[in-house]
Amino acid sequence: MSQTYQTVLEKYQNNNLLLNIIRSSKNMPLSFLEIPSVVGTGNINETVGLGAFMYGATSGASGGLLSAAANNTGQYYNPYASLSLGRSFNFTQSSLENAQFQKGFISNISIETMTAFTKDHISKELLYTMVIDRFEVANPKGEKIIAYNNPSSATYIDFQKQLRGLIDGGLTTEMITVNMPIGPILRNKELANATLINYVANKDKSKVMLMPVNTNGVKGYQFQEPIMMARFCFDTIQYKKSVIDKFGAQMLCGASNNPAAFNPNFHSDLSKPTVKIQLRSTRDIFDFLGQVAAKQMQEKPEYIYVRGRRQLANGEYESFGEYPLLIIEKDSKEKPIATIAYDGSMYSIPDKADTYSAYAFNLLSQFFNLTKVPGSVPPSPSVLIK
Repeated sequence: MSQTYQTVLEKYQNNNLLLNIIRSSKNMPLSFLEIPSVVGTGNINETVGLGAFMYGATSGASGGLLSAAANNTGQYYNPYASLSLGRSFNFTQSSLENAQFQKGFISNISIETMTAFTKDHISKELLYTMVIDRFEVANPKGEKIIAYNNPSSATYIDFQKQLRGLIDGGLTTEMITVNMPIGPILRNKELANATLINYVANKDKSKVMLMPVNTNGVKGYQFQEPIMMARFCFDTIQYKKSVIDKFGAQMLCGASNNPAAFNPNFHSDLSKPTVKIQLRSTRDIFDFLGQVAAKQMQEKPEYIYVRGRRQLANGEYESFGEYPLLIIEKDSKEKPIATIAYDGSMYSIPDKADTYSAYAFNLLSQFFNLTKVPGSVPPSPSVLIK
């Protein structure tokens, strides 16, 4: 029974995601349902028996069959066994139309979250194409060029060119420890203050440290707290020199934990061009995939392609091939990953090998599940329909 439920729930979730991609492609409001509880029952009944049938030599009334005079009688024995299995489960559906869910749904995905998905088996171009909203490139004079990750935008080709150039240069993310300043710079006179001494004595020594600093020739001490943060950086050997020339040495992974130089949105020093990377929310990912679907539904279908990624013998990575990010077909007969009926048509994601559809759908599902925090899924339906 549990396996049957899991299969049904898998299809339910996949179809729910596809339905909202199609809604987004038609600029319709998104709406999600969730199954907060399942109650199942099961039973097995087993019966074994032996039945006997008696018959006489003469035919006639039943009295003749059972009379003592019926000497020429016989018996027929019929053994039998039966097994019956019963199973059933009931579930409730709840709407996710509530403020708790929507707050996480429209909040931008953090770099820390995206770092967790930066794995060798996932195409980095696929992940970044789904999650990055735009690039803002500024030269030292302050002139900006913005490339939007919008398949319907005229600058999408520029965005894809910028993205592939950064990935080929070793763009990735890393978690680093940064000592964040707390309060002003203190001199010896301030350090003699009993209030500050008590403050330090009551703090966790592993979280707050008193560190010597030298800012513009002014020496003193400052409280600092080590925290873990994520940032974009370049992890490369092959293109190390070109990265340093263009963005500065601090943009190499593991190069700096200086909070004055650190910026999670990918800023280098002022003498170099700066790149700001803006990430999407999960809601924006549905909009993006809706745009991808809409381009496929045109009279002349257009597809968004991403490249694969593999590791070489020297430890470097290279991109190869180009496959559609997501394929959604209308009234298709092929085996689907998900299928739904909407507005009089059947839409499905075919289970094909030469596409990243399954990978894209998997990433979407995980990002979506991260928005379902405790309290966002009601325990029972908030609206009863009779």
